[in-house]
Amino acid sequence: MIGSAHYEEYPQGATKAVTASKPANYALSDRVRARPDTESQDRGQRRQPRKPTPARLERIALHYLGRYASSAETLRRLLRRRVARAAAVTAVDQEEAEGWIAEVVAKLQRLGLLNDATYAAAR
Repeated sequence: MIGSAHYEEYPQGATKAVTASKPANYALSDRVRARPDTESQDRGQRRQPRKPTPARLERIALHYLGRYASSAETLRRLLRRRVARAAAVTAVDQEEAEGWIAEVVAKLQRLGLLNDATYAAAR
């Protein structure tokens, strides 16, 4: 009964659909797969990097800090690598991007999300 749902009643008469959980014998063959004609021909290849913007660099930094503890310099290197990878494919002003990286790092330090002293103490 994969995909079936039942409804639970709440006090004011509202209802909520609750999906049945998958059975223990749920196998890979039961999962929906992409059609062969829609699969990428370049399996295992990286996507083309997007042109960096201040907002995109900030999202990259926040995602990275959400997963890993980092020093300011490590984060700067990560963002520089991302900009360099994008510069190989799109038109990117490296000097302007370096300014954006400095702004992102400064903002994250102001917000307390990036603190070298805390990072060093935790190591």
